[in-house]
Amino acid sequence: MNRITIKVNIMITKELKKRVVDFIKMEQRLDSMQFMTAEYVVRCMQISKEDAFEALEALKK
Repeated sequence: MNRITIKVNIMITKELKKRVVDFIKMEQRLDSMQFMTAEYVVRCMQISKEDAFEALEALKK
């Protein structure tokens, strides 16, 4: 992987993380779920399971 590819992956991850955070906040405002699984995020946001796990893990840190 070269530097450009790594930079693009980091930007995509940051954007994905922001989208997941926004989605979780929206769901919490609607009071639809207190505990959110990666599978629920995958189904609702139509993203890959790997991306959902990665974004949720990043949010835990």
